[in-house]
Amino acid sequence: MNNAIKIAVADNHKEYREALSGLLAGYGFTIVLSAGVGPGLLSLIDPAHPPDVIIISCSTIHPESIGLIGELKNKFPSIKLLANVVFMHYLPETEVIREAVDGVIIKTMTGPEAIEKAILKACGRL
Repeated sequence: MNNAIKIAVADNHKEYREALSGLLAGYGFTIVLSAGVGPGLLSLIDPAHPPDVIIISCSTIHPESIGLIGELKNKFPSIKLLANVVFMHYLPETEVIREAVDGVIIKTMTGPEAIEKAILKACGRL
């Protein structure tokens, strides 16, 4: 079931992106993109074959991610967005986040099964 779900991982820490991508691939998801969080992310998404879900690092420390999340949802409304935060209190409480994000993954407290569940829930498979 998971192999039909295409995932993009957006995080500025390459080692984390690689580890998360490897973990998700091990759970049967297809990783179609791994990139940093920045304006270039939009240009890396193939509009003809977009990912089903983008797991995107989001925090109050890097507020540029908020604007990027809004742009992603505007340009690719069918893509599900999962905010990936270190701690829940790092998740910005903004209208963009409340309206655009389809779920939250807490890096420091979420195990592999919970990440899989968040993806499946965002895709309407739970």
